[in-house]
Amino acid sequence: MKARALAGLCLFVLGACASGYDSLRTLKADADWRVEVLASPVAPSLLAYRAVPDAKDLWVYIEGDGRAWITPRQISTDPTPDNAVSLALARAPQNAAVAYIARPCQYLSELKSACDSRFWSLDRYGPEAVAQMNRAVDNVIQAQPGKRLILVGYSGGGVLAALLAAERRDVAGLVTLAANLDLAAWADYHKITPLSGSIDPVTRVNALARVPQVHVAGARDETVPPAIVEGFVKRLPNAASARALIEPAFSHACCWAEQWPRLQAEIASLLKQ
Repeated sequence: MKARALAGLCLFVLGACASGYDSLRTLKADADWRVEVLASPVAPSLLAYRAVPDAKDLWVYIEGDGRAWITPRQISTDPTPDNAVSLALARAPQNAAVAYIARPCQYLSELKSACDSRFWSLDRYGPEAVAQMNRAVDNVIQAQPGKRLILVGYSGGGVLAALLAAERRDVAGLVTLAANLDLAAWADYHKITPLSGSIDPVTRVNALARVPQVHVAGARDETVPPAIVEGFVKRLPNAASARALIEPAFSHACCWAEQWPRLQAEIASLLKQ
């Protein structure tokens, strides 16, 4: 891959992601949360969930890409995010059962020998990564059956949430936040080489048409500009129940966690329409 491509990818993954090992330690210390590691022949992943027996909905939060690159030419050996936005969203007060799914090998430095860096670089949205995320979703559903499944993905986690929603038949709502949903358009915007081992969500728009969805972008986001998100929504079939929301004060990193209770209530209302 050309150096300019790596530089662009580095810009994206470092600016897009969220939380570190301190946040994980805090989560493990919370008696309301259960934390597990999902094994995989290619790249294990961490998942956590908080059961709310009387809740009707299960909101599953998928993390962003994390620290994939440490320089424009060097892939990180540990993709754990420095500031985990999706984890912060999952831990925010909400009237729902909640699960958090980290991306392959995030928070799992002790399992480094079982990890392949292609799962946080060129293949981050590829078939194997999607399959691992599907297994994780199955696990949290088994722990909390009978609830409406809402998938939420921040940044690159939104790409995977969309790919999962296109495959599964149990998704009642899809929510993406600052997500690069059109990989080709995003690569063109940053003048970088596309992710060769990944699936572009725009190739799944017909399958996604059956899923109620809300895609949120920040007006000040220079990593995934609103035009990328709005363009994706326009590609969906006319019959799709899909909205693009633009938050005027938001950038790629700000202010998702701080504003999540207000934003989540608005999104939940839209998904029911």
